[in-house]
Amino acid sequence: MEDANSHSDLDQKVRALIVKTFELSNDEAGSELRFGSVPGWDSIGHVRLVVELEEEFGMSIPTYLLPEILDVDSIVRETLKLMSEE
Repeated sequence: MEDANSHSDLDQKVRALIVKTFELSNDEAGSELRFGSVPGWDSIGHVRLVVELEEEFGMSIPTYLLPEILDVDSIVRETLKLMSEE
């Protein structure tokens, strides 16, 4: 079973990384953070975010997951899975 604290911590880290990657304002950061709803989070921005995630968490995200990780919840879920596999 996944630890609620690690899930919460990872959620905050992912949100902070999205804010940093797309240079969001506080207002933008408080809204829904998902592909297509964040300025700059288009297909190219998605690749930038994946690179940032890989560097931040020291892991490689398989290409088959790219269409699956389109919001904070899915990024957290898949990152926890990948980290548990290591």
